[in-house]
Amino acid sequence: MLSIVVALGLAGCGSFEGGDRGEPWGPALEDEVAVPREATAEAPGEPPRVDDKADAIAPEDDTAIDDGAVDDALVPDTLVADTFVADTFVPDTFVPDTFVPDAFVADTFVPDTFVPDTFVADTFVPDTFVPDTVADTFVADTFVADTFVADTFVADTFVSDTFVPETLADARADSAAETSVTDAAPPPTVATTDYAPYFYTWGWGNPVYPFTSLVDMFDKTGLDGVTLAFVVSSGGACTATRGIPNHQADIEAYRAKGGRVKASFGGASGKYLENTCADAASLAAVITAFVDETGITDLDFDVEQAIAMNATINARRAAALLEVQKKRGIQVSFTLAANPRVGTTAGGITAASVEVVRAALAAGVRVSHVNLMTMDYGTYYSSGRKMGDLAISALTDALAQLKKLIPGLTDAEGWQMLGATPMIGVNDVLSEVFTLADAKTLADFAKAKRLGLVAFWAIQRDQPCAGELDLVLCTGAQTAKYQFHQVLRTVR
Repeated sequence: MLSIVVALGLAGCGSFEGGDRGEPWGPALEDEVAVPREATAEAPGEPPRVDDKADAIAPEDDTAIDDGAVDDALVPDTLVADTFVADTFVPDTFVPDTFVPDAFVADTFVPDTFVPDTFVADTFVPDTFVPDTVADTFVADTFVADTFVADTFVADTFVSDTFVPETLADARADSAAETSVTDAAPPPTVATTDYAPYFYTWGWGNPVYPFTSLVDMFDKTGLDGVTLAFVVSSGGACTATRGIPNHQADIEAYRAKGGRVKASFGGASGKYLENTCADAASLAAVITAFVDETGITDLDFDVEQAIAMNATINARRAAALLEVQKKRGIQVSFTLAANPRVGTTAGGITAASVEVVRAALAAGVRVSHVNLMTMDYGTYYSSGRKMGDLAISALTDALAQLKKLIPGLTDAEGWQMLGATPMIGVNDVLSEVFTLADAKTLADFAKAKRLGLVAFWAIQRDQPCAGELDLVLCTGAQTAKYQFHQVLRTVR
């Protein structure tokens, strides 16, 4: 199904507020669990019961034998009483030990003969699976080939008793390095690229945009995956805004067409729920209620406000996400500010963003994607450089950051954890323009590295400007509608 992530504003280092945007970015994990069946052997039957009682044999009466009178003397010794032989019945001739219950041998089933790499699906790439890293915990016997559907299998929700293969956490060795987190959550082993551009939640029913609903968008663009942005606090309370639940009928209709829906929490504007909820339990309750009402389990957390990136809030968010992940199986991704490398100064996600990820991993949250906002860097980073190249630079250094956070993470696993979200066309930093050529550069890189996620801000902007540049309505960098979508969709 198309997954919709609600992210409250991919603004990168900049934000969609005030006159620059015309309006803010936002108005403010049904996984099936395959449980292996334990082999069972029928208890052998009890041996037939034996009746120990023997048939009674009545002895004959003693009989006197009259031999006639011999000198009138009676000879009693001619009676032979011992002719009755009671011992002729032999009950011990039944031998119960001839029943051999061990004849049933349950071990004749040999599950190890199944070789999973022989199954070749369109998107299954067995080379990306690194069995050595999970050899101690992966149990091949519990995999049932007939239930594996490659196009819909999500490795992070497959649970073999207690092993969750997406995390690889149990197979990671502890590291003494200060920057490492051992119980981290690498991506699924099936190397695919998720493609889900952002969809304005305030765009529903608004005729200024090229479509007014998800179904309308699907009919006009064919886009089958979106990230709904954003979910924030309603009125500063520990309750979520209803921009998404209020359009549940459209979401269901879109899903019926094959659409996938993600939901993104946070963004550049509004108050974050992790700030308005007093503790992890109340935050978890709000997120759980959202999941139950909408059925959306693929959740993104767009964390870019400084007030939501301190140690206390990071810990609160992480604890809440772990609780909801355990109860509802949600997928968790983070969308974070990033920068490209400048000279010898490394880029990647910002230092504050690293701490957001670190806190989640340390709490035990399985993180599907770390999505970089490859936009609005500022002229110090972008002057005289191409936006496509800057995105690749930021992603490359972010890979090194993830490998420090997650000891033992391979390059292939790291690329699957990473995502990129550019702001198509003219950015809030007006000198930064992500062109169609930049889109092709990023798409080619994503395909070569099997990047985990590609999105863009936003699908409602993917059209030429009718007049003056309006960053909310158009890109200022194309001549026809949906040109950026046509280029970036090739990552799948």
